[in-house]
Amino acid sequence: MSQESESQNSTLPAPNQKPGTPVWSHNRPMNEGRYLSTLTPLQDGTALAAGGIYQTLHEPTIKLKSAEIYDPVHGSWKQVADMNHARSGAQAALLPNGTVLVAAGTDLLESEIYDPQTQAWRLTGALNFSHGLSPTAISLSDGKVMLAGGIAESGDPRLFEAVEIYDPETAEWTRINDMNEGRNLFAMIRMEDGNVLVAGGQGKNFTRTNTAEILDRTTGNWTSIAPMHHRRIGCSAFLLPNGDVMVAGGMSAGGESEAEIYNPATGEWRLIPTLTGNTTTSSVQLKNGKILFVVGAYDPIYTLPVAELFDPVTEQAERITDIPFFPKVPSSPSAALLHDGSVLVAGGYTIPTTNQALVFSPFFMRTPKANSTTGLRPTYSGISLYPNAPVVVIDAVTDKLLDATRTDGQGNWSVTAGQDMKEGMHAVQAGISEKWTITIVFTVANS
Repeated sequence: MSQESESQNSTLPAPNQKPGTPVWSHNRPMNEGRYLSTLTPLQDGTALAAGGIYQTLHEPTIKLKSAEIYDPVHGSWKQVADMNHARSGAQAALLPNGTVLVAAGTDLLESEIYDPQTQAWRLTGALNFSHGLSPTAISLSDGKVMLAGGIAESGDPRLFEAVEIYDPETAEWTRINDMNEGRNLFAMIRMEDGNVLVAGGQGKNFTRTNTAEILDRTTGNWTSIAPMHHRRIGCSAFLLPNGDVMVAGGMSAGGESEAEIYNPATGEWRLIPTLTGNTTTSSVQLKNGKILFVVGAYDPIYTLPVAELFDPVTEQAERITDIPFFPKVPSSPSAALLHDGSVLVAGGYTIPTTNQALVFSPFFMRTPKANSTTGLRPTYSGISLYPNAPVVVIDAVTDKLLDATRTDGQGNWSVTAGQDMKEGMHAVQAGISEKWTITIVFTVANS
């Protein structure tokens, strides 16, 4: 062990006892399989899953009005009161008072609110326009909620341009100017200046679109901007630290594995490489600013579930441990950031619809890789949710401290073993706190 490591030991917390927390943990399944459902983190650290559809191979599709709460402490789900209406493809938003607004889905006008205190649903203001399936919603800086677009579930196929805003104070929806183009399954984001950008989705002629436009919140007008380089459906948008907007993921027309970044100052898009750009993705921005893409596709050709971590500062993406979805890989599972920094992933499209639930831990090792072979002085490295935090590496069999270090400002950490290790198989456990630990088994050889 190095002198530097020894000097840090007295102030470092001990990690949990082996075997530690894997990057992906299987939790108890939901009470019902869900696809096109909502998943909303609540203020008490739990998460609410509501609505969606359940589908089997030989039976009619069932639209759900049931709801359940995920408890991260016990890793379990508890059924709560049903919604007033069955909904699929709805949108949900956490309101400033801790309640959850659920709107649209299945051509419904009535919206409803879940109150965690009473564990009950109540109807609230009705939409002015039926947004059908798969509109997009975002929370605004003033606590209001904007809902836009969608596609008719019944009757003649039609994409919607309608946009409206819900005010929690008055419990009413107000319709504002329509978008220039009807779309669904598109990306929408509140920009640094408070204006709103929408991009991609299913557009004219019901094909993937690369068009984009911006709502000026001051004038209420929508202005078309330069189109993206690629046509995308089911994509996501994120506000980057420098004020730019990244649109990524989803199904692109040509199978491109690239994300796009919009610069509001120049009005231009530029391409950056990613690893898993052309597939059905769910995505979450972590507390350290990095973006987790959860990739799954229920498809006979592409069925490998992977996860990609994107750093908006360096604009670099890395593939992390594959997602242990078994036996089927769901398309577009729901994902939500929990209070402790972990990510809950639940449900998704399979036949029958899955009720699986997984949790991504915001601490993992890059090296050594599990079942890999290293030299006598391996380098332990990884990434954590927490910047500038202490990390310890111990022998998972003897609990002996091997090395210690700290994460940098981006949560990265790396430390090289201070002394030679014996040849053969080893199990080491790295820990960032008593909560986040991981154990890796690898082989040491004298190369």
